[in-house]
Amino acid sequence: TSLTVGTAPITTTTASQPVTLSNTGTAALTITSIAVSSGYAQTDTCGTSLNAGSSCTINVNFSPTAPGPLSGTLTVTDNSNGVAGSVQSLNLTGTGADFSVAAQNGSQTVAPGAQAVYTINVGSVGGAFSNAVALTCLNFPATTTCAFATGSVTPGANGATTQMTISTTAGSTAWVVPPLAAPPPIVPTGLLLITTWILLAGIWYARRRSLRRIAAGCLVITALTGMCFMAACGMSGFPTPTVGGTPAGVYTITVTGTSGTIQHSTTVTLAVS
Repeated sequence: TSLTVGTAPITTTTASQPVTLSNTGTAALTITSIAVSSGYAQTDTCGTSLNAGSSCTINVNFSPTAPGPLSGTLTVTDNSNGVAGSVQSLNLTGTGADFSVAAQNGSQTVAPGAQAVYTINVGSVGGAFSNAVALTCLNFPATTTCAFATGSVTPGANGATTQMTISTTAGSTAWVVPPLAAPPPIVPTGLLLITTWILLAGIWYARRRSLRRIAAGCLVITALTGMCFMAACGMSGFPTPTVGGTPAGVYTITVTGTSGTIQHSTTVTLAVS
């Protein structure tokens, strides 16, 4: 009087279960139709006539489209007991199963170079989901990695949990030495004129002053020459700001679970500051 086809993931089809139709009368049974309710399917070996004392097989499949229990009926219309339009029916019971993906701690704030760890729960919906669910993450920021402690889980009757880790990257600083550029054309010419003038002045001055003052003049010449070269060359180096690493900002990361053609997602928030 009834057939329980069990639990099946939505969008899938169960293996067939056989139902036997027997003609216990003394005359051939004329079969008008064999039908099942929505969510179920059947194939049979009965044809349109079943001889007296014979039997045939009706194979029933379950194809749920939504999670939860689904009742149905297998109906055979024939001329049982010589009455055209007689109906024999069989109650069908099945359960569609789905899964859900959720984050237990959906928002975290870290500094560049730190890790954010999220707890991802994969639960069963409607019935025990007995197929494996593969997990992936998308839209995480540049220079980061995303990894799961267990990349595939099976929810079953009690659900399953895994950890997702987002690893950020710290920036770095560097001491940059600019390339030595050739001085503008006016620098060598001006430098030569100034040096020549200073030398001539020093010779004239040396004839009239003491050795101490000659030495002082040489020091002045050296200082002026060095200043000219410094002006032409510029600074030797400077530290750059922090470069590379995970950029600061607030990111929405998508966590997706996939099992066959079924796919569900959730999002988590990562703030990098």
